[in-house]
Amino acid sequence: MPVPGLPEDEHMKQIPDAASSARRALLDDRVVSFLSRDRA
Repeated sequence: MPVPGLPEDEHMKQIPDAASSARRALLDDRVVSFLSRDRA
């Protein structure tokens, strides 16, 4: 699990590529839903 605040390349070192894209998509989805909820 990457530590929040690390540079992108540090994340890449900690996560295999396949898991990386999947986890980033999940994270982006959470961020979008969070921002949408916060804005409403």
